[in-house]
Amino acid sequence: MTPLSRFRLGAIVTAAIIVCAVAGYYLLGERSLLESFFMVIITVSGVGYSETSTMPPHMQVQVFTVAVIITGMTAVAYTIGGIIQMVAKGEIERVVSQRRMTH
Repeated sequence: MTPLSRFRLGAIVTAAIIVCAVAGYYLLGERSLLESFFMVIITVSGVGYSETSTMPPHMQVQVFTVAVIITGMTAVAYTIGGIIQMVAKGEIERVVSQRRMTH
């Protein structure tokens, strides 16, 4: 798999996870779509702002949040890995081509 296709796949999976998680939070709780989106972004980014509700979350919301953390952070890490791989591969190819030109 090329670095670009790895990045594309990671971005698509990350976007799908975000959309599904927003829908999940919206359907599971009393959150608006904007609050659900905010919850997903702080969860997946690892910021972990804090629970935005004054009531403690139900067990199903807690389990869903754990699933969002695991899948979301994994997808984000995979996507970032693709970006790093693209940069590293481009840098290596540049150095190799520069050495060929020198010789």
